[in-house]
Amino acid sequence: LTLGGRYTTDALYNISYPIELLSAAPNNAAKQYVDPTSGLPAVGGFPSTICNTSKSACLVPQHVTYREFTGRANLDFTPTLSFTDKTLFYATYSRGYKGGGFNTPCQTGLGGAIAASCPYPLQYAPEFINAYEIGTKNTLLGGSLLLNADAFYYDYTGYQISQIIAKSSVNSNINSKIYGVEFEGVFSPVRNLTFNTNVGFLHSSINSGQSAVDTLNFTHGNPNYTVVKVTDGSNCVANTADVAAYVALNNADGKHPAAGLSALCAATGALSGGIPYDLGGKKMPNTPDFTVSVGAQYVFDLPGEWKATLRGDFYFQDNSFARIYNAVEDRLNSYEVVNATLTFANVVQGVDLQLFVKNAFNAQPLTGTYVTDASSGLFQNTFTLDPRTYGAQLTKRF
Repeated sequence: LTLGGRYTTDALYNISYPIELLSAAPNNAAKQYVDPTSGLPAVGGFPSTICNTSKSACLVPQHVTYREFTGRANLDFTPTLSFTDKTLFYATYSRGYKGGGFNTPCQTGLGGAIAASCPYPLQYAPEFINAYEIGTKNTLLGGSLLLNADAFYYDYTGYQISQIIAKSSVNSNINSKIYGVEFEGVFSPVRNLTFNTNVGFLHSSINSGQSAVDTLNFTHGNPNYTVVKVTDGSNCVANTADVAAYVALNNADGKHPAAGLSALCAATGALSGGIPYDLGGKKMPNTPDFTVSVGAQYVFDLPGEWKATLRGDFYFQDNSFARIYNAVEDRLNSYEVVNATLTFANVVQGVDLQLFVKNAFNAQPLTGTYVTDASSGLFQNTFTLDPRTYGAQLTKRF
């Protein structure tokens, strides 16, 4: 029986300076901007006074302290069995913690209503995981066969998700569960020849009652709402009927565009920042249902204390999603990758020469996406595997 514990204190402090550095400064006039031509203080300045009460007079700091206890308990059992050389059973419970923090308060100048101007929480919570695992490790056939199996269940509270909202990189929290099984085997049927395989089955699900706004789909097909572009480049949601009436009134002669539509978003209240989307049952990002890796290698004994190892590896990953919304544009298709190496090694001299090829068949699947802000057109950064790469590596150990 193994027991472990940890007590953590995270004390966070942050000051977010307004974006408009030359806006009117109501304090510390000595540090106001000075016109280089006249030498006289100009309108505006950089605020430096810090307080906890007035956003219109000074900078308001953010501060929070987290105190958490985490730990681990592991039980091992090594029985003597007639059909294995050695067997280990284990059961483990562990609790993990990752501290929370601050999102930018969206304050563009002193006097800004920080909370009201942000379509996201000013603070994100810590992330917790309660992890349960049971498994077994087995040695058979005089050590030539290893068979391992593991089942796990991960209960996440406050899982931290990052995305771009209102021109800012924002962290938010969701609750979810992940569970699955893994099987591993290593087999050496004859001297110098080894096969290995690893198979995993995984299921992930966001808990019911969780919701979030998808910046790529503000209305989620609801005909009662229409996405409207604001003059600063951001998007908002207005009632469709109000938009139609406004356009008809302001463009009656067919020559004048209906400017100022974003003012209608206020009528939708809390929904102006987008219609929340139910995430219950959605898969977590980058959690494929099925993965498998297979490898084989053979060691050639060469003259002069040299050995050559020829190895090949194959990896398959099932479909998954890049974002929590599991939309069509979030889908990451399955893919396969093949790698190969040929290594010449002299243990006595400490010299290795390795010839390698990675991604031998030049697979180019998408492995992730990253959505930007509406002010930059909501374009998506996409990530893929490195292309086919081959080369040589020489290592000398002293």
